[in-house]
Parts: sequence; C-alpha cells; structure tokens
Amino acid sequence: MLNETPDDARNVILVGHNPSVQGLAEILPGAGGGAGAGSGEARERLTRRGFATAGFAVLSFTGSWKALEPGVAALDDYWAPSE
Repeated sequence: MLNETPDDARNVILVGHNPSVQGLAEILPGAGGGAGAGSGEARERLTRRGFATAGFAVLSFTGSWKALEPGVAALDDYWAPSE
C-alpha cells in the first residue's frame, strides 16, 4: 500500500493494528537502524514495550515511495500513551 503512494505526497499517516504496525515499524528501519539510523532510544522503547494501543512511530526515508523497502527508513521517534 505505501509503495502505491504518489511521489508528490511528502507525509503519510498510516493507521492500523498490531501485529502489522509494529512489524512495519521494525522492518522498515531494518536491524541496523536504516539509512538515516534514526533514534536508538526510539528503537529501544519500541523493542522493550512493544507497539502500544494508541502508540505511534515516526519514520523517515529519502526517495520514491516505490523504493520503500525493509532497511531504507529511519525510526526517528516512538511514543506510547504510558510515557
């Protein structure tokens, strides 16, 4: 679905349910933190707490939506209501 986003869309909000949303937040940055590395603190919070109900993750990447694949994004932030 994200790969079908028009390239003129700079920001996208994806609303979904687990386990798919947590999986996406974990796989797009990949094991090494992604192209921009992102926040190690955000990754640690996501890993430790899991993707909570009403939580959100902020990911970023450079390039075409068609090129979005595992390992190309950065996990910039993660927030859960319990924080």
